[in-house]
Amino acid sequence: MAYGMHKPAAKMDEALPVGNGRLGAMVFGDLKMKRIQLNEDSMWPGGPVWGNSRVPQRFRAFRALLREGKPHEVDAAYMG
Repeated sequence: MAYGMHKPAAKMDEALPVGNGRLGAMVFGDLKMKRIQLNEDSMWPGGPVWGNSRVPQRFRAFRALLREGKPHEVDAAYMG
């Protein structure tokens, strides 16, 4: 099976989805500048019901760290 694009995707809903259900990606198809958005399911427990009331607050803190350019601190906090 082969997929093709006439032009690179400008928005996520134009990109080609690839993955196996646990690890996925959206491929935008620009040959000059590769753009791939990754999604890995362990960061999202699924659905609007979290089951853990701390999770939304933790994600707010994670987003703040990411805005400050501290992705390694997010990894350490999430895994810790």
